[in-house]
Amino acid sequence: MSQRIRIAYLLDSIDDPTRGTVNHVRRLTHTLDRHEFFPHVLVMNDHVEDQRLQGFTCRVERLGYQVGKPWAIVRARLRLQRYLREHRCDVVCAYDRMARIAGLPIVRSVHDGLCIGVARDMGQDLNPDDLLRLRRSNEHVHRFVASSAAVANRLMRQEKVFRDWIDIIPEATLLDDGPLRTEESYVEARHSFGFSIYEPVVLVYGAFAPWTDRTMLFEALELLVEHHANLRFVMMGRGSWDTIASVRAEAEQRALERQIVIADDPQLFDRWILAANVGITASLYEGATDVLLRFMAIGLPVVATSSGDNTEIVSHGQTGYLVPPREADALAMRIHLLLVANDLERDFIAAARASVNNEFSDALEARRFSDYFRSLVYSQVQGFERIA
Repeated sequence: MSQRIRIAYLLDSIDDPTRGTVNHVRRLTHTLDRHEFFPHVLVMNDHVEDQRLQGFTCRVERLGYQVGKPWAIVRARLRLQRYLREHRCDVVCAYDRMARIAGLPIVRSVHDGLCIGVARDMGQDLNPDDLLRLRRSNEHVHRFVASSAAVANRLMRQEKVFRDWIDIIPEATLLDDGPLRTEESYVEARHSFGFSIYEPVVLVYGAFAPWTDRTMLFEALELLVEHHANLRFVMMGRGSWDTIASVRAEAEQRALERQIVIADDPQLFDRWILAANVGITASLYEGATDVLLRFMAIGLPVVATSSGDNTEIVSHGQTGYLVPPREADALAMRIHLLLVANDLERDFIAAARASVNNEFSDALEARRFSDYFRSLVYSQVQGFERIA
């Protein structure tokens, strides 16, 4: 083993700066002690703009995979194989679908260190072929790390991973990265988007994802506009043009086009948090989401569906509100309360920031991963046996 523990993070892509996995890896490359750890990032997708690399403080190697081009996966595997032979790693952490399916067999063929499979989502878009290939790739993994209990259960249910092989390290967020929501920043952000302080703004992240209940959102909005005529629903997140067009069409059909704002620039995410009055997620199924943590860290009151491990992040009635999935009236009522009760909003903001600081901070995440990597690597040096 080298003097410092060399860790390679293998991802499909880093082209979306708001993606949870990208933020997670960026946090670790920032916060792990460089005297003890030497991180580098391997990206399967070759088409990564240079500006996307600026958030990483370590080496980023692009492997050349392109979707829809079979020859490209061969090139990516050869580059990965060559890189690992030239740069010995103690730990390789494989995220994302292609990184695990295409990358892990190559990693095991040339790499005598630890292979860690990392799962951070609920596998919503996995088809039967992908599941079969993931199960095969799992044979090359020593351990799995899940970001929540819900994700761990998904690994057991879908990928048939034994519970004893899974370790859970909770999601986190950066506390000192970005602005804090204050009265001054709130007004400034409002003006930058052309809103007055008399227009309530509700920020919906992940609005175009297949696991978001948009019917629930529209029905809640219909109830809310009866009491808040100037209300704006700002919808953000990745989505196809067809999905966004269908949202616009439904808004027109319900006569809500004036209330709906489509925000398609992920770079403005933090500024929208500053400008909003309430942040919500309306997912039908969810792993631990860093979006809720980002809302809470910056100082935005939250309302979330009680799905997945949202219940582990939000303490109902203390740091935010939880509502049952598909219950639009409950969602509308909780949003209305936060819009009209300033004292309640302030209490939630203070409690939420304290919760993030004590339980979900980037510093705590770094300590957990440092201890985790250290224990696995030292155990391997002393005769650690692969259990997968």
